[in-house]
Formats: sequence, structure tokens, C-alpha cells
Amino acid sequence: MESGDATGLISKKILDVGCGWNKTPGAVGMDSNPKTHADVIHDLGDIPYPFAADEFHEIICRHVVEHVPDVISFVTEIYRITKPGGRIKIVTPHYSNPDWATDPTQSQQLFIQLLYRRASTLSFLY
Repeated sequence: MESGDATGLISKKILDVGCGWNKTPGAVGMDSNPKTHADVIHDLGDIPYPFAADEFHEIICRHVVEHVPDVISFVTEIYRITKPGGRIKIVTPHYSNPDWATDPTQSQQLFIQLLYRRASTLSFLY
């Protein structure tokens, strides 16, 4: 059973992966840089992440997936820690961004296929 607040409402647990200095209010922030607002410092290429399976209702990844060394392992891991019926939001640079193809920090082109057994919504925003 999940804990609720004084009103009996269940609180939604959110993870902001690669949060940097712009962590989503109320979220647990995870970043590899210790000079950020992250609550958890962890190399995003080091799988598994330090969270239990099915821990988060929502996972937010803004301009992160293109920097991880193995996109499929990254997506598999965030899928593992998302609750059944949870939401995964992935924001990536749009191909029309002039730096997208030439920025050396953009290590991956994003081609992801997910089975919708667990995540009820997968949002690709750009």
C-alpha cells in the first residue's frame, strides 16, 4: 500500500533523470553531476539505477537520452523502475535543431521501441 498525505490522497512519486539545475518541483532528482540539484548522484550509464522496481509513478527525462552510452539499456532501466500504468516522458532535441547532428555530446540517435505492457503513456516531446 502506498502512503498518502493527511487528506488520504496518494502522493505521486516522480523521478527527474538528469535534472541538472532545473529539477521538477517535488521530484526526486538524479544526475551524474554533484554540482546540480540532484538528490541522487549516479552515472546514468551505470545500470541498474539505485531504485527498486516499480518505484515511480512518473519519470521525466529532458534532453538526457541522447547523452547516455546505451539508449536501449537506459530505456529498459527506466521502464523497470516505473510503476505499472506509470508515465515516462522523454524530451529530445528535434532534428531541425542545427546542433543536433554536430554536437559531440549527442552520442545517440534515438530509435526506441517499447512494449506497452507497463507504461500507459510514453511521451516524446521536442
